[in-house]
Amino acid sequence: MRNFNTMKVEKKLSIIMVTLSTLTIILIAAILLIRNMIVTTNLLGRQLQTYSQLNSALIENKLDSANAVVTNLSTYLQTTLEEINLPTENNSEISSLLYDKNISEDLLNIEEYIYNSIYTTVTNTPLFDAIGIYFEPNAFVSDMLTYAFYIDSNSYVGIYTSYDQYANEEYYSTVKSTGQTFLTDPWMGEQGLPVITLSVPIYNNNTFIGVIAVDILIYEFMDTSVQDENYPSLFSAILTNNFDVVFNSTTFDKMGVNISNIVVPEEVPQVLQQAKAGVMFNYISESLNGDIHRRYLYPIEAFGNTWWAQVAVEIEDIYTETIEAAFISIILGILALVISTILIVYYLKKYLGLWKM
Repeated sequence: MRNFNTMKVEKKLSIIMVTLSTLTIILIAAILLIRNMIVTTNLLGRQLQTYSQLNSALIENKLDSANAVVTNLSTYLQTTLEEINLPTENNSEISSLLYDKNISEDLLNIEEYIYNSIYTTVTNTPLFDAIGIYFEPNAFVSDMLTYAFYIDSNSYVGIYTSYDQYANEEYYSTVKSTGQTFLTDPWMGEQGLPVITLSVPIYNNNTFIGVIAVDILIYEFMDTSVQDENYPSLFSAILTNNFDVVFNSTTFDKMGVNISNIVVPEEVPQVLQQAKAGVMFNYISESLNGDIHRRYLYPIEAFGNTWWAQVAVEIEDIYTETIEAAFISIILGILALVISTILIVYYLKKYLGLWKM
């Protein structure tokens, strides 16, 4: 302080003015940086929330398409089987399309319709990997313990020879016990490709007699992928109600992996609590590898369960442009400060010198 008091007037003024200029530039830079970060976060947040909402609509449309196919077949069977009298003993001489068995003409007509409908649909719809129909023992043909088959997208027809081959499968047993439409978690389908299976019950006179199921190819979820060159870490995902990964736009290695094996475990209870409301939400998470993401989720109606369409990006990517802009602003501010300092010192010396004279 004593040194400052003994300084010449022009030097004092130079220090004061340079200090005030420095503080002003720092304050302006800080205000701009904070404002830009807030604006960028809000704009990007709305954009990513929109992406997740659009992805939710895409997935729901795929599920609705699959549901329409199996529901129409189930309705046809229920209506047709109720209209005919199934014989207690099969004395017909008409051979089944699929089994070495004689069946009634009415059942043959049903068999042909179901077979042709499944074949046409599965071979002409890229979304589907396979469609199958599975009956309870003696439910379709009175003296056949097993009647079930599927057709895959390559026209292969798989015929079951034992009820036990499908009776305990989740897509069958769950529908049998609940009587409700059911959507499975991801699994490897009949052709070795990752699928989810949508299955619906078949009834005859209010009695459960079987299931119709369609395998939906997870590869067909690729149209939910999101990309932006400004945000290299941006990715999308589809999650089940238990937050198991159904689809991840960057890798298929995470299919079936639970969120507890992706983010730090301490965050999982809070995420599940937010999801209970069944409405869109977002949160910041730390991955097990240390990456920090902001994740935006929108609900998907999945036949009694709520699945989630997620879009996520690393926090670092969100603020990269803002930080770069702030860095450039700071460099320009420093240059302006240097120039202004030189000018201030020069003119103070010049005019104060003239004033002393």
